[in-house]
Amino acid sequence: MLFRFRSKAVFLVAISFAIVLATGCGNKMDYSQGKDCKEAFGNGEYQLLRYTEQDQSRKLALFNCDVHEAILYDVQLYKSNEETVYVRGKCPVYEYREAEMCATIYIKDNSVEMRFNGIKPTAEMIEKMRQYLTKFLTNKQISVNQ
Repeated sequence: MLFRFRSKAVFLVAISFAIVLATGCGNKMDYSQGKDCKEAFGNGEYQLLRYTEQDQSRKLALFNCDVHEAILYDVQLYKSNEETVYVRGKCPVYEYREAEMCATIYIKDNSVEMRFNGIKPTAEMIEKMRQYLTKFLTNKQISVNQ
């Protein structure tokens, strides 16, 4: 009788533990994190993912899980607090040209503001960037500024 009680108790504890793990211990992430995720922000829509270049160097990319696309590659710097995340990396402007960009993610509403870093962009560059980012525009959540 005691053995049955112990085995049931162990079984219930194991099931409870599995449920807690599956729900993320109360984590409010709407998007799951994979093994390459270094950090997720807000509801998990924006994540810093690790990737490997052809020369075997490890790098980070700012990834939008809603559309399954990287917004910034070769992320060199990021800082976060409770309200915002600042990320600096590279983004394609033309087919074979990249520009260094800074992204600010506002965690409260998952909106993103993109700015060119270190250069004065031409109107053509801003337009190309807007065209590139239209795939991320859900409810106009991304804006491009000089």
